Amino acid sequence: MDNNTATILEQKFQLLQNKFLDIKKEITLLKQLQEENADLKSQLAAALLEIEQLKIQHKTLTITNTSVATHQQPASSSSIMDSQWASVVRSNIPQQIQQQQVNQKTQKNKQNQKNTKNKNTTNQTYPPSAKMLEWAYLGFTEASGPTGYQFIHFKSSTRTNQRTVRKRLAIIGISNRRVLAVQFPTKGVISLLVHNAYAEEIKASLARGKVTPMAFDPHHESVICDPAHANLSIPQKKQMATDIYYNRMLKLCSTIKPAHVGSSIIRYFHQTQNLFSLPDHIVEKFYTSCADSQQTTDTSAQPSQQQLTTTTPNNLDFEGLCEDDFLSDAEGEQEQ
Repeated sequence: MDNNTATILEQKFQLLQNKFLDIKKEITLLKQLQEENADLKSQLAAALLEIEQLKIQHKTLTITNTSVATHQQPASSSSIMDSQWASVVRSNIPQQIQQQQVNQKTQKNKQNQKNTKNKNTTNQTYPPSAKMLEWAYLGFTEASGPTGYQFIHFKSSTRTNQRTVRKRLAIIGISNRRVLAVQFPTKGVISLLVHNAYAEEIKASLARGKVTPMAFDPHHESVICDPAHANLSIPQKKQMATDIYYNRMLKLCSTIKPAHVGSSIIRYFHQTQNLFSLPDHIVEKFYTSCADSQQTTDTSAQPSQQQLTTTTPNNLDFEGLCEDDFLSDAEGEQEQ
């Protein structure tokens, strides 16, 4: 099938769809007109009946005020016809009222059925998936397998941001719940902070697309690539890179949710002996910041019950059990 044929078919389909919508609108309008017609007929019958009653009352008053029956004039032919029409109307009124009540009851039943169907659809529940069951059972089993955390670094040829990186990870098949943070330690480098239990699985998923991790030293002078610092010496650049890394980790661990995850991360990198080790003064700043934050929370006004039960989802404590992309808590777009 060539492109012209496909275009013609698409246009014909669109035309038929528009005609169908127009016919549907006309049917709806016709139903409304029928309902209005039935209401007008009922109102007309009631009006005619009221007119006939008024005529009878007027006729009675006229007879009372006139002289003896000998002077009475015979009823006109028009009055007789009106009376006959009124009799016909009176005989049809109960039937019309009954039909109107039946129509209203039918319409009400249809609306109730529609509301019940919508309610059942909204409250419909689905059985948990295999991943949801795995997550649920995990809370009742003893910890096993690797512990700790690690950074996985990759080169990037384009400037990007965290949301785009997480979307790409999801497309590849990597759960964003297993990537604790996405960072950009220097130009052209993407850093993923993951738990050691998932590190090899993530590397294998990326390897299927011929993506291999790179070695990265957060203290190297090449991290500082801003032309504004081009005149600094190599030791100065190394010190600046080290300070940037320490501050980035302090910010990450202080803001990540839930809070115990940040404590676990900073405690692990404090105990390790490698390029990503954290010194004592960074750990002290972290716990001091946590203590100050806790004290501020304790001394502040107590929130209402509604505020206590309302939480903001984030990348770690969100339990909606879906794997949509989301922003990390610690970093913005690429820097350095």
